[in-house]
Amino acid sequence: SVQKYDCPRNCSDRGTCVINANGTHICACDVGPNGPYLLEDCSEEFTALLPSGPGGGTYGVNGTLQSADYDYFMLPEIDLRESRRQIELVLSAKYDREDPPYYWQPERPVLLLLKGDNRGDFPSVSNYTFKVVMEESKKEYSIELCASQMKLGDGGWQAAVYNPERMTPMKYWVSFQKKGVCP
Repeated sequence: SVQKYDCPRNCSDRGTCVINANGTHICACDVGPNGPYLLEDCSEEFTALLPSGPGGGTYGVNGTLQSADYDYFMLPEIDLRESRRQIELVLSAKYDREDPPYYWQPERPVLLLLKGDNRGDFPSVSNYTFKVVMEESKKEYSIELCASQMKLGDGGWQAAVYNPERMTPMKYWVSFQKKGVCP
């Protein structure tokens, strides 16, 4: 017997199949512990950036990405008081993996940042606001924003780390920091 699903992968049991006016089926993804589930089949989810420094201004995560895969992060919001102050917001990442021999130049991992919190709008190598190619293993790369770019009610920011290497898993570290800047 064959079981047929109207929506991709039956919305990965993380959403509801909805029929559009034009007759197409799409997933209305549920909200998980770290935010809404992602992709057209609700198969991905945001990885939590956890407080990791004194004063509550630093968030971070360590993880491992399989080959040709993304990990997604929803950046913490800033409050109204922070948006009126001289605050610099820094998203940083570095990676570690065994690169192939020198004669084979692999694609490099990428740190992506996308403005917007639409369920179907998530960072990818073809859809981003800011992109940094991480050229060297174990070297930290950053994207900096000012507080006015993250003002409340102006849409959220989502980040992603992408491992384009088809054969090698990659360990990574991501952090998000709120830094006070003296005028």
